[in-house]
Amino acid sequence: MINIEAAKIILCIALFLESLIDIRIRRVCIWLPILTAGAGVLCAIINDSLSLQELMLDFGITAIFFTISKVSKEALGIGDVWVIGSILIVMGVMDGIGILFLSFLLAAVYGGVLWAKNKRKDGTFPFVPFLFLGTIGGVWIG
Repeated sequence: MINIEAAKIILCIALFLESLIDIRIRRVCIWLPILTAGAGVLCAIINDSLSLQELMLDFGITAIFFTISKVSKEALGIGDVWVIGSILIVMGVMDGIGILFLSFLLAAVYGGVLWAKNKRKDGTFPFVPFLFLGTIGGVWIG
């Protein structure tokens, strides 16, 4: 059987690469989170640990973030939503929510520092690096 830890390692590598891309060109390559989510689902199916209830929660939470993205005119980008969805699928709902909380907390602190230093007038910055750091924290703690 394939260990779900392999999917977590793939997720961390993909998030690292996605972070570099997001910092450099301020875009998210959609194929990385799709492949990562696919690896997570495949591992869960092979290990017979995929519950329909958890999958529906993953999609529901992702849909909420998708709605937030659309309502906020993509202040939270659609690419970020894809990454959030892949984190929820690979890590599970409870760990995923913890990772999201840590990621948003780190981004809020960073944003506060930028605001205090008046470095970013538009208030935007890449979010995937914070999702990466939150995931590393979630994998390390969990």
